[in-house]
Amino acid sequence: MSVIIVLIITSIFGNSFWDTTLVMFFFTISVRTQCSQIGSWKLRHVVLCSSMIGSTYQILGYVNVIIHGGVGKNGSTIAGTSVIFPLFPLLMVVVPFCMIYSRAETAVYDEHITLFMLCFGAVGAKATNRLVIAHMSKSELRLWDWIYIGPLLLMLNQYYNTMLDELLLLRLVTVCLIAQIGCFHSSPAGRPADYESSHSI
Repeated sequence: MSVIIVLIITSIFGNSFWDTTLVMFFFTISVRTQCSQIGSWKLRHVVLCSSMIGSTYQILGYVNVIIHGGVGKNGSTIAGTSVIFPLFPLLMVVVPFCMIYSRAETAVYDEHITLFMLCFGAVGAKATNRLVIAHMSKSELRLWDWIYIGPLLLMLNQYYNTMLDELLLLRLVTVCLIAQIGCFHSSPAGRPADYESSHSI
């Protein structure tokens, strides 16, 4: 919910809204020293700090579940699956995302952030869908999937000093990943739904 609120505020007021200092909002502070200390903070710092507090609270809850195990037999979840296993497919989405974004030498990923998010959104969607299908069908989930080729190509392009144009490669990879997730939903994801006599998507 907080992400949606931040996006709505950004769409209404623009990106420069988050560069506003807190002094503009708190006129009632009369002491100059307090005003100068608070005045150096911008609204984006407040959003970042509140996000960190909320994330820390959630992470501590997850760590508690991981350490003590689930409520199922032998510390597993109710469904009988491992508590820690979903971490690996999700890390295979988050780690390449951070590596590619932080090592970018050009501003392609900043200027085309929506395309970059669509690319990794497709990777994350397929990783999560595979986890759900493996849970529903009680089948084994392989760690490797062909959807990870896209982030791998982007990382290799950066490693070899951008042999290909980053924007062209990002567009190509995004189209291929979205097509791949479309094929995934049309064939294998429909099998458990056909078995259960329900609609997949």
